[in-house]
Amino acid sequence: MFDLIKHSRYDLQTQTSWDNLAHLIQTDGWMDHEDMRSLLLKDGKTLTLEFIEDDWIFFLFYLYGKTRNKQLQPNSILEYKRDMNVLLEFLADPANAFNTVGLADPAPPSCRLKDIGRLQLRAYERYIKERYAPNSAVRKLSFLKSILRFGYEKGFVSHNFRDEFSIGQKVVAITERKLNYEELQVVLNELRKKPLLRIIGSLFILKGLRVSELCAINNADLESGLYGDTMVKLIRKGGKVTRKKIPKNVMYDILIYREQLRSSLRNRGLELNESPEAPLIPNKNGNRLFREHVWSMIKRATIRAGKEHSTLKKKAKDVSPHWFRHTFATIALDSGASIQDVKDELGHEDIRTTQIYLHSLKEETGSTLADLINSKVQV
Repeated sequence: MFDLIKHSRYDLQTQTSWDNLAHLIQTDGWMDHEDMRSLLLKDGKTLTLEFIEDDWIFFLFYLYGKTRNKQLQPNSILEYKRDMNVLLEFLADPANAFNTVGLADPAPPSCRLKDIGRLQLRAYERYIKERYAPNSAVRKLSFLKSILRFGYEKGFVSHNFRDEFSIGQKVVAITERKLNYEELQVVLNELRKKPLLRIIGSLFILKGLRVSELCAINNADLESGLYGDTMVKLIRKGGKVTRKKIPKNVMYDILIYREQLRSSLRNRGLELNESPEAPLIPNKNGNRLFREHVWSMIKRATIRAGKEHSTLKKKAKDVSPHWFRHTFATIALDSGASIQDVKDELGHEDIRTTQIYLHSLKEETGSTLADLINSKVQV
């Protein structure tokens, strides 16, 4: 193991290899090996990554060797891995990355993360701000600043780049990330054409689920409620577990879909996995749905629905499953739900997050000063 880490020959392409090394770092198992202690302990006391050459192995130390206030959840780890992949792909070929987004700025030389410099940082900042929406750009640049700070503290990078690039501020764009009643109905009509899309759309708009929550539901997560309703266990953001009722019509659609899928698989000589750990809502091959797959299905369906609808057509390319979550919150509040009920349904830890939707709704439905003046005089 010592030679693999020191000479960057550790194969992280398989999940088993990734899990093994992650466990070794997370449990400080490397401290049981004298050679690894000599490589990773500075003066025999503090962790140093100065002699680590592989960027992904450094990333594993960032994930599992860094002191954190709370344990990272699987979805957060996936998000970090995606951000790391975007960063390393850019550093490997900045010129091609700039051509992809149409930037004419000079591209810096390619490099490893360990050798990153001011030129690459400034170029990556321009690339991210051009390619991604403001909040996504803020998150990716925040990740970069965090991982470089950790790298400097542990000797992986030789310079402190804390002030070399700006992150910016998150923007509240709730009104830009929801569908109005008419647009929503057009999209739902399109989703109803396919059983799986019908279920996904129903759970998004009736329960305000996150994609990760939907994909993670297993057969064992279903149970019967006090009045015979079907309850489902959800793993919320941050690892919090809650129980929610599935509407009867949606549960009926799930059962019908699974029966049709069971028959389809048998015709292909396959069996639907009915084990407790298997997904409740599998894809057409009986496997678990993944975030990227759901995003793609929703986007394609919205684009199809928007072909004959002027305002939806303009939004369609930007619509994602999270738009349904915003739409759910806004419609629930507009229909008279209390802000506390919406907060609980969405799984927000802070009610101030839910209040953003209420503020957005008031902007659209409340009386303005112009309305008050028009009620007194004719303009």
